[in-house]
Amino acid sequence: MPPDSQEAVDWLSVLGLLRYASPRRLTHVPVALTPYCAPQHLLKTVTALSSPFQLLMHRVADDWAFLEDTLGTAARHDDFLQRLFGFRLRENSQPWRLLISRNDFFVVPEGAGLGLRQVEFNTISASFPHLAERLFRFHQLLYRNQPDRLSVLLPNDPLTPISTGIAEAVQVHGASNGVVLMIVQPAESNRLDQRGLEQRLLQQHGLSTVRATLADVAVQGKLRDGTLRLGGERVAVVYYRAGYTPSDFVHPDAGAGRRLLEASDAIQIPDLAMQLAGMKKVQQRLTSLEVLTRFVSESQAAELLEVCAEMHSLDADSKDAEFALAEASKHPERFVLKPQREGGGHNVYGAEIVKLLAEMPPEERSGWVLMERLHPVPHDAVLLMDHQSQSLRCVSELGRYGVLLAKGNEVRLNKDAGYLVRTKGAEVDEGGVSAGYACLNSLVRER
Repeated sequence: MPPDSQEAVDWLSVLGLLRYASPRRLTHVPVALTPYCAPQHLLKTVTALSSPFQLLMHRVADDWAFLEDTLGTAARHDDFLQRLFGFRLRENSQPWRLLISRNDFFVVPEGAGLGLRQVEFNTISASFPHLAERLFRFHQLLYRNQPDRLSVLLPNDPLTPISTGIAEAVQVHGASNGVVLMIVQPAESNRLDQRGLEQRLLQQHGLSTVRATLADVAVQGKLRDGTLRLGGERVAVVYYRAGYTPSDFVHPDAGAGRRLLEASDAIQIPDLAMQLAGMKKVQQRLTSLEVLTRFVSESQAAELLEVCAEMHSLDADSKDAEFALAEASKHPERFVLKPQREGGGHNVYGAEIVKLLAEMPPEERSGWVLMERLHPVPHDAVLLMDHQSQSLRCVSELGRYGVLLAKGNEVRLNKDAGYLVRTKGAEVDEGGVSAGYACLNSLVRER
């Protein structure tokens, strides 16, 4: 029997699993009342992949020539990508890099069994680490009187390794009384997730957090000899929970704010190169053994390729493009068309792929990649949205958080940092929680 909806909403409220429905109204976040069960061997695999993928992305971000070669053509026809490239400074005064990532996967049929396929590797604004921990507590409360369910619920606390990573970054930066600057959007509905990290940084590490938009930084920030101060506070670490979408740069001062941050000695999460490394074009190129072995050993490359989905370039000079376009025209249901965007709601599916590609000038196709459409294994779940619960046939996306702190070949920290599960109706294409497509969930292990 599914849990009572009102009881569930009560516990969600007690635990702070809330979001802003409007500037003055809070509501509970959409959640699954039934945790997701994934095969134990796949859970071990996805956890073990965190560190190798993070090290790969660190090496990719260190290779500016590769980023330019991969994204240069797309940037000529994509104003947002072009803007990001324009923020690059030839001399970077901060050699340390902190990555807070989330590597997202589907469990899919594979041969006679099940396997993993990577959906994407998120290098900027990997959201919900606080709410993911709260959701584990929620499911503990929900099933407190059902020992058989409670015993298989997998603990989850992404904030501990994430906050520890930020604290270590402040330490290696060396600023006395340095603060964490969190770059946020002006009307952020998910700011309670962000506040949870602020609370953890203060309570466990004695670190203060300053919140500001990119435009605020331009107006209030003061830069002297690489030292950035905001409101009189010395900024040691900049954590981007904004700056990944064109709408973040609508304000005329936003670009100036990002340039000020790039010119500072603050450690950025992520720095510009790592943000670019998270683009879909880079993911597509990394599905090639030849490209992967530029950054990792052949044996490591083979291991990573086992979970990579099939992806195709649409660059006009690509040998793959003609085949990919023909296949997409004949069988659009087999593909997803993806732009160089984060935040959910940007992908194109089915017949819309054919229409968009037909209307798009050939040179603009370089800003998109064609990815095989994954068919995750469906399961039954009970979803709670807007105080109403519903039993549905669903699919779930499994993400692993990770934290890496490194400077060139010196890797100070590289570890897995917990999980995020998002569950949605099997017929829903997109998967973002904040965008309204999916529900947060927890994991249970196989009995």
